[in-house]
Amino acid sequence: MRIVVIGGGTAGTMAAAHITWALPKAELLHVSSSRVPIIGVGESTTPAVPRWLDQIGGPSFAELRARCHATTKRAGCFEGWGRDRARFLHWFQPTGEHAYHFDARLLVEVLGERIRAERLDAFVTAVRSDGTHATVELEDGTRLGCDYVLDARGFPRRDDPDVQPLRCIPTNAALVQFSTPLAPPAECPDVTRNVARPHGWVFLIPLGDRTSVGYVHDETISSRAEVEADFEALLHEEGGEPLGERRLLRFPNFVRRTTFDGALMRVGNTASFTEPLEALSIGTIIFQLRSFTQWVRDRPSGARRLRPRPRPRPLAGADAAADAAAARLASFNQGLASYVRRNAVFLAWHYAAGSRHDSRFWTQARGCFPRAAHDRALAADVERFLELARSSQGLRVDDLDRIADREQWVREVFPRLRNYRPFGNFSELNVAQVGQGIGWLPVEEEHHAGHR
Repeated sequence: MRIVVIGGGTAGTMAAAHITWALPKAELLHVSSSRVPIIGVGESTTPAVPRWLDQIGGPSFAELRARCHATTKRAGCFEGWGRDRARFLHWFQPTGEHAYHFDARLLVEVLGERIRAERLDAFVTAVRSDGTHATVELEDGTRLGCDYVLDARGFPRRDDPDVQPLRCIPTNAALVQFSTPLAPPAECPDVTRNVARPHGWVFLIPLGDRTSVGYVHDETISSRAEVEADFEALLHEEGGEPLGERRLLRFPNFVRRTTFDGALMRVGNTASFTEPLEALSIGTIIFQLRSFTQWVRDRPSGARRLRPRPRPRPLAGADAAADAAAARLASFNQGLASYVRRNAVFLAWHYAAGSRHDSRFWTQARGCFPRAAHDRALAADVERFLELARSSQGLRVDDLDRIADREQWVREVFPRLRNYRPFGNFSELNVAQVGQGIGWLPVEEEHHAGHR
């Protein structure tokens, strides 16, 4: 089996590292161009990342700390979001789970040392797939035939008909900058801070030697000059000094309708993207990679990949197998898309109660979640989310601040949960934490008193 991974950024490097571990007998080619820059920012993650690194035999935290300026993360801290609170924490669950912050550009270097592959420094001009086999065409005319391609070349073209915009997310750009180290909240030092500002919100990611700062906004509402001015004001308030270049990154919030066609698998920003509010990017890559390798492992050895015939025929023999394969492929893509759409609905909910800022951005952002309910592509997911929100109203999430370890979480919190099916990356406890944090969900005091 021959697999080609395209892309030298975070997603491409993670894909090559994952294939090295998950499919060790595959012939692996890793193609990337030194002419293509890597985005490379300070990255905040979820607990999926340390679990994945442990699984593939990746770098330990000690190595990440030494080489990628990594720090630990236990929660997200939201400042100025919602109606009432100056600040609330969104903890991982079970309490005690942790994630990492690190320099994404340096992570690529560290993971690259663990990849077993033939490496090609080349620019890819085209990828062609018929759903059974694929061909990667290089700038010099070389054609690489293979069984599978994992394409991690970055955002798709705006006119790509396979792209479904996620309009429930109210941001499309980020002004990013490194700063001298900024002090975290005293009550919880291991957090990513998400600070509401007039033109959007700012992430502050603590690395070992500096802080990664990004002002996430809608550039159709606020000019770069306005965002720059408030960026400077925030750094002044925090006592930070800018380091290095300040860059404007534009992004579409989207998901592909077809991530995988049977031979060509899109990964990372090639497949989907949602704003960095809950640090979902790398966790979504891991979800995509695990789904792909499970697909390959489940395929019977030597089986021919079958596609449905264009016209209906009586189901018999190969035709029945082809239709079954097509149904399985459709279900695979639906699962990947549903995961991203549901995450997008949860992100939109963060804005539903506004913020401490009465600005044009926040006026429009508040309407994103209600509008999502009328989006045909999202309506069913919004209704499922609202069911989950209603079921979570009996959870008093302030109790999480005093949970010391996983055993206490299992003993005191787990019995209160009612719904054990995830909603994208999240659960009813995540919904309860954000809902109560922004002031959307009421806190049932009597229920809470019964658990004291």
